[in-house]
Amino acid sequence: MELEYDSISHLVRSVRVEPDFIDIEFCSDCGEYEDVVTVSRDASAQKPAVERSLGVWVRSRIRGLLGQVERQDSLSPAEKASLTCLAFEQIRPRLKLVNGRWVRAQREQHPGEYFDRQLRANPIVHSYDVEVLVRVLLEVSRSDSELRSEEKVFLEEIVSDAATIDRLSRAPRITVAELAEASSVAVKETILMLAWAMAYADGKLDYEELLHLNQLCRGFMLPEKRVRELQMAAKLFLLDRHFQNLKETVSGQALRDSFEVKAQEWGLDDQQLQILRSWYPDQLTAES
Repeated sequence: MELEYDSISHLVRSVRVEPDFIDIEFCSDCGEYEDVVTVSRDASAQKPAVERSLGVWVRSRIRGLLGQVERQDSLSPAEKASLTCLAFEQIRPRLKLVNGRWVRAQREQHPGEYFDRQLRANPIVHSYDVEVLVRVLLEVSRSDSELRSEEKVFLEEIVSDAATIDRLSRAPRITVAELAEASSVAVKETILMLAWAMAYADGKLDYEELLHLNQLCRGFMLPEKRVRELQMAAKLFLLDRHFQNLKETVSGQALRDSFEVKAQEWGLDDQQLQILRSWYPDQLTAES
C-alpha cells in the first residue's frame, strides 16, 4: 500500500530540524508505540560512515533530552511531507492499520523502545546532573587528556555558558564522590546508558574505554544486573540504528553479514542474535 502523508501526519508529535537531517517523533494512535526517527534531508547525498552517523545521532538525541533548541531551518510543506513518509517507513513494520488507526503490530518490545522509555521517564534536567553527564560523555569519547575539536563542538552544543565550557573542558576525571551526588538512581541509570551508547557509537569499545566505564559503574553504585541491562539497551538501540543505515546501501547476504559482524563485535551471543533476526525477518533471515 502506497503511503500518503495525510494518513500519518497526525502521528507526528514533534519535528527537530537541522541543516543535514531531521528528527521526527512519532506516536501511534493507540499511544503504545513511540519512536524518534532520523532522516537525511538530502536523499542524494553520499551517506556517512555508519559509525560516524551513529555518533552524530546519539549526540542529537542527547541534545533533545536536555531540551536544547536546534537551529530551525525551514521546511517547505512538500519537503516535510516527503521526509515524514520516508521516516515512517522505518517504523512501519512495527505498526498496523486497523479501522483507520495505526496500532502496534506486535506486543513484543522492539530494541529501541527500552532505550527511549528510559530517556523519556528519567530526563536529565538539574544543572548538576547535566554537568555530570557532559563530563562522563567527554571522558568516554576522548582518547587522551586533550579535548579534540569535535568534542569541544559537542560541549558547546550542550552548555551555552563559556565559563562553564572552559571549566568542564579543564576538569580532572570525575570522582566517585561526584558521581554519587547525581540527583537520583534513575538519572544515574540514564547517564550510564548514554555513556555506553556513546562508547559503542563512536567505534569499537577498546580496553581502556571498558576500564573507564567499569569505574563509572562503580561510582554510580548500581547493581551489576542493572548495569548489564543498561549496557544491552544501548547495544540493541544502536544495532537498530546500524541496521537502518545499512539497509539503505546493501541488501541480502551482505546486509546479514555486516549486521551480524557488528553484533558479534559488541558481544552478543547466538541466542541474542537469533532474537535480533526475528526483529527484521524479511532482511536478516536467510532464504531457505
